Amino acid sequence: SEEWHRAMYKMKHIGGGSWNGIEIPDWKYTTGKASTNPHRSTEINWRVDQIVTGNRLAQEGQKMRHCVASYKPACMEGRSAIFSMTSDTALTTGRRNLTIEVNQATRGVVQARGYANRNPNPDESNILSKWAKENNISYRGHWY
Repeated sequence: SEEWHRAMYKMKHIGGGSWNGIEIPDWKYTTGKASTNPHRSTEINWRVDQIVTGNRLAQEGQKMRHCVASYKPACMEGRSAIFSMTSDTALTTGRRNLTIEVNQATRGVVQARGYANRNPNPDESNILSKWAKENNISYRGHWY
């Protein structure tokens, strides 16, 4: 009950509104190899989608247990663009991997965080690097 009340508070105070974001299309990339046996499949379908509404930003912060919702003013002012990296496997769908902040002026990744502000793992960092390269975004691989 307490968690639900916190989520409702965030949606009321942080949610709402929308912005144009940065001109980067939603992105998909597949790694690994599919198998008819889902337990043997190594295929991962990665997606990187831009978040352009306050409600979705609040939801991302709630699900990922970090403060990305506080970036709403920077998004609305056109300073930051926020992206969500998710993945699907034969056994899981819609796994949230990373939340990515891009500085719109420099077109550079400022930060990327997983659940509870963890750093990207090597696979996520590799996918992030591919996404950034394909979209003319600078990414140094790490910045911590």
